Amino acid sequence: TSTQGPLWFAARSTTNCWTLISTAQYACEQIRATTMRDPETGAFRPQENSYLNTVPGPDLLQAFRDAVRAYTNVEEPLYLQAQRWGSGMPAPYKADQKIEEICGSVYTSDLPHSVVYPRLQREDGDDSPDLDFVKDDDLKLYYAGDFCSQRSPGFEASALSGLDVAEYMVETLATDL
Repeated sequence: TSTQGPLWFAARSTTNCWTLISTAQYACEQIRATTMRDPETGAFRPQENSYLNTVPGPDLLQAFRDAVRAYTNVEEPLYLQAQRWGSGMPAPYKADQKIEEICGSVYTSDLPHSVVYPRLQREDGDDSPDLDFVKDDDLKLYYAGDFCSQRSPGFEASALSGLDVAEYMVETLATDL
């Protein structure tokens, strides 16, 4: 079992709406116990609420309650939805953390610090600005996420991509006024 507990991060988006993120160690324990891929075919399994909302969801909720017990009482949630994000803790190619392979996917299971790694260096000599999002300024259409970030994929790359596009939009759209 995890020595540091399952909860790594909690963020509130509205008065009573929280996002809870587990430690990498807890996530790997859960992935080992209930793999994200079929062990025989290697195909990714669909996420099943019968598992997500009876194991990791309640575990994280209880860890959150334990963490804030001295400050406030956490009521029973009106809605609880857990999700496993396998690429949320990828193993970068030069990581010095503990790396493990589970059913063909490689994970970093022991993170002593942030998982954000510097933007990857371009090998093709492209000198265009490093954007962590996709944009079409003519249509004023912007798309963010770890899949289009110049950083290693994961939840922090997604957050930084969103922050980068928000800052870009403020700068760009402010000049259009």
